Amino acid sequence: MTHSVIRIATLAVIGCVAASAFANQPPVNTGISCGIHASTERGMKSLEAVVFSPETISGEYRLSMKGSGGSGSTNINQGGGFTAPKAQTITISKVTVSADAKLNIDFTITAKGVTYDCSNTISYQS
Repeated sequence: MTHSVIRIATLAVIGCVAASAFANQPPVNTGISCGIHASTERGMKSLEAVVFSPETISGEYRLSMKGSGGSGSTNINQGGGFTAPKAQTITISKVTVSADAKLNIDFTITAKGVTYDCSNTISYQS
């Protein structure tokens, strides 16, 4: 009997941990996409934080870029509100750094109570 109670309690704890781990994960079919568009021109790297939604959304964004290159170090922190019109890709932030900069990028948006990790580079143009 004691072992059954312990097993049930253990399963309940595991279930709660698993549920909380997925609580802020985006729903599968929201259609919202976001990421970093990178391009290089004249020895500089341009990084644009972009968002697309099939419907108009408003939310908050956070963008952090830290790293270094031949011309020194980079430590950029930005954030604020945004509104993405229906079916349009918008740039919510743009940063220019040295083309040789090695960066760690953390870009998230929160819309409709859901937080999306947008840190990946979705396109690169040189």
